[in-house]
Amino acid sequence: MEAPQSNTREYREMREKYHKVFEIIKYIPINEAREVIAMLYDLRPVAEMQLEVDENQEKELSARMETLTHSGLSVEISEFPHDSERTDVKSLVFYISKDPQLAREVKKLCEESVFPPLEDFHRRYGQLMGFPQTAIDAYVARSCLSQEEKDTLGFPKDYEGGPCVIPFGISRSHYAEEAKYLKKYFNALKESFPDTYGTTLSGESLEKYKHEVEAFLVKDFSE
Repeated sequence: MEAPQSNTREYREMREKYHKVFEIIKYIPINEAREVIAMLYDLRPVAEMQLEVDENQEKELSARMETLTHSGLSVEISEFPHDSERTDVKSLVFYISKDPQLAREVKKLCEESVFPPLEDFHRRYGQLMGFPQTAIDAYVARSCLSQEEKDTLGFPKDYEGGPCVIPFGISRSHYAEEAKYLKKYFNALKESFPDTYGTTLSGESLEKYKHEVEAFLVKDFSE
């Protein structure tokens, strides 16, 4: 999938078509909001939002999901057992896509009481999430880069108190190609969340993180 480039007709049409979706993004927890942004930018076929909600929050979410469907997006919902001891809380997963068939497929895949062979599950799930095939293969083979290796190569770090922003494990053999995808992803987050770059960080940690993202965006990984 190819993300629309800023200042192009495709980009302006995308922002206009989904302008109401962009307006409600700020009401969605940042982890889930990043997924929706990546889907809108055609960086992943399906966005997956996992939320624990009480009755009032569920009503608010239902209204926001209607905004998504009215904007032409497909929304499928699953309910799973939740970890909280509260009996008034539900654990809901929303599968959101521009393609109704794909939203239904990932819902079915995740709801299956008897999963397919784990390797098959991870491969198809990774594809539905839009991850590079090389990254999926490395994850299945358990050969992704370590955090220390990613730091050495210049990938943005995950900071204590901030969510994991890079959405997949990075392979040792094809990290340069995967970095191209991630540059589009970080640019989408930067454009959509110019103050936070799509994180919950603040203060010095946020400024340090922004600096690392900017350095990553201009780094030549083909060297």
